[in-house]
Amino acid sequence: MTWGVWRDQHMRVALLLVYVGIGLLGYVAGTWLNSGEAPGIAARVQSAQRAYTTLSSPLTAEIGLSTVMLLVATLLLLSAVTLLLRSRHSSADDAMRDPTTRLYKRIYMDEMVPGLMARDDRAGVSQMTLVMLRIDFLDDIRDRYGRPAADRVLEVLGRKVRSQTRAGDVPVRFDEQCLAVFLQCGEVEQAIAFGRRLGTLLAGEQLELCGDVIKITLSMGIAVRQPCESLQQLLVRAAEKLGSANDAGSNRILA
Repeated sequence: MTWGVWRDQHMRVALLLVYVGIGLLGYVAGTWLNSGEAPGIAARVQSAQRAYTTLSSPLTAEIGLSTVMLLVATLLLLSAVTLLLRSRHSSADDAMRDPTTRLYKRIYMDEMVPGLMARDDRAGVSQMTLVMLRIDFLDDIRDRYGRPAADRVLEVLGRKVRSQTRAGDVPVRFDEQCLAVFLQCGEVEQAIAFGRRLGTLLAGEQLELCGDVIKITLSMGIAVRQPCESLQQLLVRAAEKLGSANDAGSNRILA
């Protein structure tokens, strides 16, 4: 199920709950208004209440049919509001994500990461490490099998990256070939362990493209942020490490 379909389904459910809730509220309001002005209707409502309370629990019998329906209507409306807010949040989050990898776009990185850096600077500690990733031979895959095949490889990588990142990490689709993962850690060993886990997961992933079976490998460059270092400076250092890893051969991690 795509994000758009999920969001549309939640919107339909929310609107249905709104309609049902409003209908119940209207019924309850009409019951209360008619109870003093139309004795015939009031009598029928009271008869329905007596029949309902006969089959209901003692607690429901004391509350009364109208009050129960009012509570149900209120819960339905609250549920509808929750679904609408959740769908709106999902829509905003979806706009910030790359459609292929489902990682964040660079605009999100530009907005979020400087704030995280400022927080670390105020605390006087460095708790950020940047891991830059590049799929080995991605250009060859694109040239041989086409753009959809390359996108499929990126989709698999994005899924594996999301499975290994935590709530405080910021995984980003940096450009056509590179991903940038900002890890909330201040030790290079933790970042290397992250890269090795990612490599192990990809080693067990085999993709069939046009009758051929290929394996995905990565080159990675790691840079631990220094105190008061800017985002651009951190990106440059990680990119240099990644370039050196590429020059040394495929499937390398350089910190």
